[in-house]
Amino acid sequence: LSLLAGYLQPTAGQIVRDERPILFLPQNFPFSHAPLAHLIGDNGRILQAARRLSSGKAQVEDWELCDGRWETIELLERQLDRWEVGDLDLEQDLANFSSGTLQRLRLASLLSRSDALLLLDEPSNHLDRSGRIILYDALAQHRSGLLVASHDRELLHGVDRIIEFRSGSCISYGGNFDFYKKIKAQHEESAEAKFAAADQSFRKARRLAQATRERQEHRSARGKANRDTGIPRIALGMMKRKAEKTQARLEGQHEEKLKRLEEQKETLRAEVHEKLELHFDLEAQRSRGSGPIIAVKNLNFSFDVEGPSLWSKSLNFEVHRGERLAVLGDNGTGKSTLLRLLLAQILPTEGQILNRSKSWLYLNQDLDHLQDDSSLSQQWLNEEYIADEGLRRTMAARLGLSSEKVFQSFGSMSGGERMRAALILLASLQVKPELIILDEPSNHLDIDVQQSLIETLNQLPCCLIIVSHDQIFRQELNVSNEIDLGLYRA
Repeated sequence: LSLLAGYLQPTAGQIVRDERPILFLPQNFPFSHAPLAHLIGDNGRILQAARRLSSGKAQVEDWELCDGRWETIELLERQLDRWEVGDLDLEQDLANFSSGTLQRLRLASLLSRSDALLLLDEPSNHLDRSGRIILYDALAQHRSGLLVASHDRELLHGVDRIIEFRSGSCISYGGNFDFYKKIKAQHEESAEAKFAAADQSFRKARRLAQATRERQEHRSARGKANRDTGIPRIALGMMKRKAEKTQARLEGQHEEKLKRLEEQKETLRAEVHEKLELHFDLEAQRSRGSGPIIAVKNLNFSFDVEGPSLWSKSLNFEVHRGERLAVLGDNGTGKSTLLRLLLAQILPTEGQILNRSKSWLYLNQDLDHLQDDSSLSQQWLNEEYIADEGLRRTMAARLGLSSEKVFQSFGSMSGGERMRAALILLASLQVKPELIILDEPSNHLDIDVQQSLIETLNQLPCCLIIVSHDQIFRQELNVSNEIDLGLYRA
């Protein structure tokens, strides 16, 4: 996307652009401290000038800046209202606002340009559920072209074509995510069948080569026995040289065929997509007993002793063994606060939380429990993990982490690698947790790692409490109950 936007220059080939303006939304925010107006560039300056004009505090340059741009200003204000950020004071420091608000402002600014080709890098990041719905609707209405890098499967259901980068290749699929999944599954099934056939041919050729070699060795042994039968030495020498030539010719033919088949097999192996998966002994980990693991009774919280309560009415719910609860609500409704209460990081100002789980695990999008200076190999030294080194390495390999990555620090890993490491640690615990709490764990993960996370969690008979704005992710985790904190907003 940086190349297409002109932020980087290619070292080979060329990019041909038409006359449309190109607007780029990178993943990271360009500033940590600056007025909000700086976040949206020229649009910010134009908006500030227009607002000074409307308030009677205009300067001469404000008239010059807005001249001929009144339609642009109207479109921009309309988008800001659509994204529910129209009342923001653009003079304020952006450090005072949440990432979700900043993302809404950036997207509103870009989408006000109906004539622009949009290059968006993970636009769903930081958006709550209502923000994502606005995004999907806005992108569906944008008619001047869109190229998006995203692992948001709900967003990908609305695209016309998907280009996948894998193993140094680029493959185009002419449809949305459902079409991509269907065709990709067919390609993988075909690749696996071709690889299996090539592997069978290679094994058959190797057995034939071995059988031929053994026959030639048997004939050579008979030739040695014939030396004592009175056959002239000259004739024996001719027979020996002929046998050696025949053996060398056959071995050369077989070696050439084996080499060709092995190369073909390795080429087909590269086309087979290796599934990243773990397997558990479920019966050994299945929880026993009855009654709720978590019981929340008349719960509420206030950030100030004399201040208002966070929720308009107290929370009451239970989470039973094997149950999967989703905590819903837009940003600001108290989802993170509820998780902190469940984790006993803060204490409730009203009510109580009964936690009967003997062991639990908290996975958030930053995976804070993985210390940056630690590694898998160092974590495995703790007694809570299985001692079988071979089994641990097998688990790492099944989730796509090489033997070198086992020694790499968590801080130097990508988001996807960190999640794989977290799943490997989960799988290698001697006693699996009875309760797992997930806070937006699918953010920043590619689709393969998301699927690995889902499949791993679906194998475990533990309780799950999930905070996620990703509807498809929640559905695939088989959520059995939901609590919408938006209904409790004070």
